[in-house]
Amino acid sequence: MVPIRIDSASTQSLYLDIHHVDFRAGDGPAHLVISAILGDGWYEGEVAVEIGNGFSLTFADQYLDEGRLARFFERVDRTELERAVIAAAGALVFSIGTVGSRRQVLAFRHDRRVLPLVQKIRRSRTSAAKRPTTLKALRQAVNG
Repeated sequence: MVPIRIDSASTQSLYLDIHHVDFRAGDGPAHLVISAILGDGWYEGEVAVEIGNGFSLTFADQYLDEGRLARFFERVDRTELERAVIAAAGALVFSIGTVGSRRQVLAFRHDRRVLPLVQKIRRSRTSAAKRPTTLKALRQAVNG
């Protein structure tokens, strides 16, 4: 969980609970899409943070439950929140590795902690089984 710090006195503590990070390096420039739950104890909603040439933040409830999101923005300034989330996500350090033939984000570092992203790895029975990357190896890779 990544704490989100804003100056607004009208809210307790905001957090970003990252559950998936997608590394995209197709035809265009490489970028990351962070899928997470943003919350403050009274509200929790799905968000997508895109990091690449620029930054963007998308609230799923903007399309799914506008009323709930509007009540959240009565307590929290949207512009200030967007800046804080993008700043927090931009400060994370990501570990990208190859699993099978696909490059993906294996972990991220926040406040000197390495947080692995648990994802199931599909393997075919005919391919040689590869040992999954250990947390120790991830820490060494991230910390250099």
